[in-house]
Amino acid sequence: RQVNVDVTISNPTLQAKKKIEAEITKAIKANVDEKIDVKINLKVEKAAPKEDPNLIRGKEIPNIKNIIAVASGKGGVGKSTVTSNLAVTLAKMGFSVGVLDADVYGPS
Repeated sequence: RQVNVDVTISNPTLQAKKKIEAEITKAIKANVDEKIDVKINLKVEKAAPKEDPNLIRGKEIPNIKNIIAVASGKGGVGKSTVTSNLAVTLAKMGFSVGVLDADVYGPS
């Protein structure tokens, strides 16, 4: 007696394939028949591409090409100093610069 199992996984590593094969074989032999022949056909499909983490969500802001965020979860670490120095340096390099300083409160 033989059972064929078709499985599709997204992790292409040999370790993942071996683990899936072992777990399926163990489950079938434990729940169906210890003497059954288990044949596993593994197919690897690429996971859906992840969304670009740098993509700005929401409406596009006219005439804004780049956004640089300076942030910290703690006060008094020099965010304003870094921001102003960065803005001055970029302006000296010929870039148009704008600074928005906002305090965001909420649960951490």
